[in-house]
Amino acid sequence: LSKPDITLRPIQQTMIRAISEHPTPGLILIEGEMGSGKTETALYEAMNMMRACGKQGIYYALPTGATAEAMLPRLEDMQKTANLFPDVSVRLLTGMSWMLGDSDADARAAWTEKGPRKLFSEFAGGTVDQLMAAGEALKAGDMRFLALSNKILVIDEFHAYDAYMLEILTVVLRWMKALHVPVIILSATMQKKTIRSLCSIYSDD
Repeated sequence: LSKPDITLRPIQQTMIRAISEHPTPGLILIEGEMGSGKTETALYEAMNMMRACGKQGIYYALPTGATAEAMLPRLEDMQKTANLFPDVSVRLLTGMSWMLGDSDADARAAWTEKGPRKLFSEFAGGTVDQLMAAGEALKAGDMRFLALSNKILVIDEFHAYDAYMLEILTVVLRWMKALHVPVIILSATMQKKTIRSLCSIYSDD
């Protein structure tokens, strides 16, 4: 069989070089315009960091339920192509995902089906408020952090989050650093002061 003709985009080539030099980063910021290949770059790096850091899951966070639902097929394609977590289905974690229905009665009764326990799912995409709930001192916040502690965290469309959300996400990122959870942040654009603020969580340099 002939190999598929794959042309890597510049941002993907840059990431491959970067992770060869820094295989276990605490924080990765990927900034690029729509269609530049950020999503595939992040997923590729998440898989690499799972192996390098000994993590056993991925959570892909997006700003709204609609964007999370739109991302689900891409996550499922990635799971199939990479043979990632072959024994589980990609979970959709949003406030309204229960309305989509589930024909698997055993899955509905599973321990990871409701509340903060949902974040224990090995491979899931959902809304960023699932993360924010851990940083807001709500009930079972410690359980949310425990669920995230064994994952690679991807936060997409970071430019869509307002100042209030950024304050809460900063708390979450401080916990992720303390728990040695690698984080990948994607954004179309970011202010320099935001980049400096995020990086300062991980290093004074």
